[in-house]
Amino acid sequence: MKTLTNLTKRYFRIILQILFFSCLIFQFKFGVAIWVSVSILFIFFGRIYCGFLCTRGSYQDWIGSLGKKIFKNKFDNFIPEKIDNILSYLRYVAMIAYGFFATSFFASKILDTIGGPNTNSLVNIIFSRKVVGTAIIVSLIEFTILSLLISRPYCRYLCSGSVQAGALSFAKIFKLRRNPDVCTNCHKCENICPMDVQITKMETVCDGRCVSCFQCIGSNGCPNKKALYLDMHPIRTFLNSKNKNQDIKVPEINKIRQIR
Repeated sequence: MKTLTNLTKRYFRIILQILFFSCLIFQFKFGVAIWVSVSILFIFFGRIYCGFLCTRGSYQDWIGSLGKKIFKNKFDNFIPEKIDNILSYLRYVAMIAYGFFATSFFASKILDTIGGPNTNSLVNIIFSRKVVGTAIIVSLIEFTILSLLISRPYCRYLCSGSVQAGALSFAKIFKLRRNPDVCTNCHKCENICPMDVQITKMETVCDGRCVSCFQCIGSNGCPNKKALYLDMHPIRTFLNSKNKNQDIKVPEINKIRQIR
């Protein structure tokens, strides 16, 4: 029984990914409740949908696990950090393109209503089954190959949803915190992070790329639970930090008085 419990804890994220993936494939309908639950979790934990439930992210993780076995230490080290940062801006281009194409149907109807040029034929060509089907197959092949070399390439470089989700994740209630006094800078948390977040450079992990997968504090992540942890008491942390700031200011004021 203990073995089963340990396995469940270790592979909880993968089990959840498989369950959600199967729900979409076999069209198990849970209604609005599932999305309400995800929205609530988003407020508390940030991009937890991306880390635990997103089917595209799950697929990339599974292919990436194969890539780790093939390339070992070379996996996720094929692209230099500077180029990786530049490529991440492609997400904004994808977001603008998605917004343009998403509104094209609506725009074509308005133009048709006011007697403007008929754009329906152009829209039908762009969004025809052949074009869309070919684009899906080609992108699937491309990202399957890239996932063998890089961790979550689609999430890093082309996911338009990650831009909005990343901006909102800064306001999450429960945050990952790093204690620099305890941290030994072993970089295990960064090595396992699928989004290559520079965790050791922060005390509070607030990064738009973080997908709240919590692998950095898992069994293969930080070995010291006091060095990196999920802060479940944000109000207490805020009050403690406020008291520390006041304690620092008091001796400074006393020094000024002594000088005078």
